[in-house]
Amino acid sequence: MYRVTGGAYWRDEAARVAALLISTQSKDGGFDIGYAFNFGLRKKKGTSSTPELYSVVALVDYKTTFDTTVADQSIKKGIQWIKENSIRMPDDSYTIPYCPKAIRETVVINGVSFALGAIGSYLSCFKDISAEELYIKLGRFINSKIELCEGEETAFWPYFDQKSDIPSKELKDKVDFYHQMQQIEMHTIGPLADKFTNSTALWSLYEHVRLKQDEYGYIPYANHSKYFGENAHLWGLVSFVTASLRLTHIAKDEIMKDRIKSSAVKTMEWVIDKGWNGEYFWGVVNKNGTPVGYKGYLPRSDAWVFNALSLCQVELGEGPWTPLLDVVYKKLASCNYSGRENHSRNLRTTILANSAKIIRQIKS
Repeated sequence: MYRVTGGAYWRDEAARVAALLISTQSKDGGFDIGYAFNFGLRKKKGTSSTPELYSVVALVDYKTTFDTTVADQSIKKGIQWIKENSIRMPDDSYTIPYCPKAIRETVVINGVSFALGAIGSYLSCFKDISAEELYIKLGRFINSKIELCEGEETAFWPYFDQKSDIPSKELKDKVDFYHQMQQIEMHTIGPLADKFTNSTALWSLYEHVRLKQDEYGYIPYANHSKYFGENAHLWGLVSFVTASLRLTHIAKDEIMKDRIKSSAVKTMEWVIDKGWNGEYFWGVVNKNGTPVGYKGYLPRSDAWVFNALSLCQVELGEGPWTPLLDVVYKKLASCNYSGRENHSRNLRTTILANSAKIIRQIKS
């Protein structure tokens, strides 16, 4: 937002958020989401995980926007965490586990893309040969996991590594559309990104998700109703907006660029129309915009939505997102960007989840 306004308020808020990110960095150099949850295995609160490497991307953005070195040490620690936790595969590609302290196997593959985004942003302002080599080899691993859709010119990343024995057979068909868009966004970042963004595969991955918008009028969480029903989780739905707008910078021609922008606007307008309640955005809504589950304020969800709103303002200018920017951000700031989270696991939710699993097994 500072890039749009040049104002002191957004400059000071950027400094405040950067300082908060730096202060919450784990001792091992990684970043922790701040709560326990299940990604296929249990991730304990306080352990670093790869999706939080988005913090490195944000800190590099802060560094380059304000020409400051205040975040340099934190950025380098984050990259060192990636180096220390990356694992060499037999084909000389590299992977990184989703949550290395939980398991050293790559069960969920999208964490590799978040590592690519962090390294890519880092390489935009630091020279590091070993990081460049790791970027290429991580890219080789994640690109090998792309699956083409038979009879279509689209592709997808499975949520789980198909070679892992940990997810059950019934879970291995999961395709997470929201994380796929986040992965695509991460693959557009940095000076080496063209090694992937010029490939037909990236556009096939994007088109696979965009077609869901045509089919449903919005984009559900995953490829089957057994995963979260057909509800829209707004924190993830807006990843389609941000990834689309990033992709416009590498679009082959103006026709493609306009089509991508149109799809991004369509999703952002859907989120505003169905999700905004006048004070904050619902966390989860059905196709009609009826809130599902917890109806209170979810700061993490609104932070992702704000990210999309602000990128729309930067890339597209004035729109229906413009009047919401101040009110959404100020509510986030008022709670210090922290609060209830609907992905978190505690004793009660763990018991409920395990009970539901047992019931499903009995029925089958």
